[in-house]
Amino acid sequence: MGNSVDANRTRNDLRNMFSQWKVADYSIQREQEEYVGGWLKRGEGVTVQYLRKGEMQTVFCNHYEDYAKNIRSIFLFMDRVRIAEKSGISYQGLSSTKDLVKSTATDTKSEEQEGIDDAYDVLGVKADDTTEMVKKAYTMKVNFYHPDRPGGNDEKFKRVTRAYETIMKSRGEHP
Repeated sequence: MGNSVDANRTRNDLRNMFSQWKVADYSIQREQEEYVGGWLKRGEGVTVQYLRKGEMQTVFCNHYEDYAKNIRSIFLFMDRVRIAEKSGISYQGLSSTKDLVKSTATDTKSEEQEGIDDAYDVLGVKADDTTEMVKKAYTMKVNFYHPDRPGGNDEKFKRVTRAYETIMKSRGEHP
């Protein structure tokens, strides 16, 4: 992975793969932000979660000091799983992986643009999807992660809500 990697291209590759697999419930999340020396620093690791064959699957990569390389590593791994399945190779419950990769560098995109791209990935929608589709994805995820529901997750609930608000603001609409 010595060449330059385009994170946006990889996000689109992942979205296309999910579309081919007919997976509608997925999210691509950056490692959580943290305060380092008084500054908010974005993590470069990536977690991809998706609901497939009735199970929530998780793939995590935090090896490289570059978000783009980490997300590309996940895509390449998942592409190999897809190829294996097409070849008749079966596996049992890819529910998670160990650290495929590790990282801590900065991205060249503006924080605002990165925030919008991350928001679309968290909801599992594309920038050209209709507002109705965005609302539907938000409703589905917020209901799934609601902390009052069995198996709910407060942090994921908040993250989905922030993503939805970011998208709606970027579209000039009120959440």
